[in-house]
Amino acid sequence: MAIKKRQIVAAALTLALGSAVFVNWYFTRPEAQAASATPENSNASAQEDKNLGDAQYVSGTLANADNQVAGQESELFVSSRENRQKAHDEAFDKLNAVINSSDADDASKEAARQQLTTLTDEIKMEADCENLIQSKIAAKCLVSINGGKVQVIVSKGGVNDTSALQIKDIVVQQTGISSENITIIESK
Repeated sequence: MAIKKRQIVAAALTLALGSAVFVNWYFTRPEAQAASATPENSNASAQEDKNLGDAQYVSGTLANADNQVAGQESELFVSSRENRQKAHDEAFDKLNAVINSSDADDASKEAARQQLTTLTDEIKMEADCENLIQSKIAAKCLVSINGGKVQVIVSKGGVNDTSALQIKDIVVQQTGISSENITIIESK
């Protein structure tokens, strides 16, 4: 009789384990995940995949507010980069027009060439500073160099005493501009 009880318990445990494996497979297969990814669920599942195990808000209002702020902040950086690129392109066009002009004298062409060289150097330094700052402090940033002055815009929550020193150090090393001419702004 004891053997029959053991066999029944073993069979029940095997059946339970088998059904758990089947249910797990059924709900995690790619077709099931694609079917359950409705528009309202896809945003939540993307967040869960990024930070699996992190604490999450139970009510969607705070999480949605955080997402809206992050979206507005991203739009700020995108539009600022587009505006900066547009200004750089306009400056390139004007300087190239002077360089290629048959009416311009040699002195103005040489000055335009020097300004063009300075502008390309500043663009390279801006990109280098942005990449280094983003990798060092893990926050979005935008660097603008103009006339020996540097402005660094950092995403909200990205500036504290340590990161401000790191940003200034990076900018000084990359540009050679003194720290008095560096302004760090945290976006709102």
